[in-house]
Amino acid sequence: MEKIILQAESRTGKPKATRAKGLVPGILYGKGEEAIPVSFQDPPLRKVLTKYGHNAKIWVDLNNQQKFGFIKDVQKHPVEDKILHIDVQMVSQDQEVKMLLPITFIGVEELEKRFFVVQPMKPEVEVIGKMNILPNQIVIDVSEKELGDTITYGDFGLDEEIKNNDPEDEVYGIIKAKKETVMEEEESQETEEGGAAGE
Repeated sequence: MEKIILQAESRTGKPKATRAKGLVPGILYGKGEEAIPVSFQDPPLRKVLTKYGHNAKIWVDLNNQQKFGFIKDVQKHPVEDKILHIDVQMVSQDQEVKMLLPITFIGVEELEKRFFVVQPMKPEVEVIGKMNILPNQIVIDVSEKELGDTITYGDFGLDEEIKNNDPEDEVYGIIKAKKETVMEEEESQETEEGGAAGE
């Protein structure tokens, strides 16, 4: 398991004052532990969220001590591209938790050479499992998929001890013809424009 480390500093001021310094306020908490107000540097936090999703498993380095947990909640500004606050739940590595794992498709270029595209249907899968066997994300290679193929839980190759908390027949992506996808987008745009004109 890749070790992702985020540096944190103890926080005594209110969240608003922390944000005024260009930092992101946060809180560390865990079962039987007192909640600890902290602050994070925005760029490395944003990098982790972008690459590993909003439930990323991380090590928080606070006062030269590392605590293991996962990002439980991220609050963002409704208009501006700002992270307002994050909650990090501290857990043991063998603790069972429920998590949303982001899905990333690779091999898309190979599909496009055959005039196919992958149409994502659901960006995340909800699973239950022990922290030490849960990945940070699901990566699916679609380069050899054929027209009409669907991406389901069986394509993820997860450990058998990890339980799927989504419906068994959930479809996360469909391989379609590129022309078909363009036509669908055009029809959708026409529908929206027609609705706007009639308002």
